[in-house]
Amino acid sequence: MEEKYGRYWWPVEYPEEVSKDSFKNLIITILSQNTNEINCVRAYKGLTAKFQVKPEVLAEAKVEDLKEAIRSGGLYNVKSKRIKEVSKAVLKKFGGDLSAVLALPKEEARKRLMELPGIGKKTADVLLAQRHSCAEVMVSTHIWKG
Repeated sequence: MEEKYGRYWWPVEYPEEVSKDSFKNLIITILSQNTNEINCVRAYKGLTAKFQVKPEVLAEAKVEDLKEAIRSGGLYNVKSKRIKEVSKAVLKKFGGDLSAVLALPKEEARKRLMELPGIGKKTADVLLAQRHSCAEVMVSTHIWKG
């Protein structure tokens, strides 16, 4: 990619903490659903300005407050509910920690992640791409230039 498009071909820089924290990665991936990278990061920054991005915090947040925080990313009505629901589910199913499920074999982890509300194949695969080596590479419509 760098050879063809240059060192910094990506249109926006994602916050560094997202790559180090699976739950934050999950949340920014939800924010990226059906929006561009610029609005996704803008919504994430709005969220982090008002909340700690932790399942126990977001599970207790009011949906209206979440909507206001992520409004700039678009589809905030759907995504605010999804963030709250997925936060509750991560607490209930995984004790608030995704590391155990991500340590499972890839297909089992994928299946378990897709049990979370609003998490489909693409979102699960984004989370798994960091944890498992990529013999298979998923390509998002955001990056495929054909």
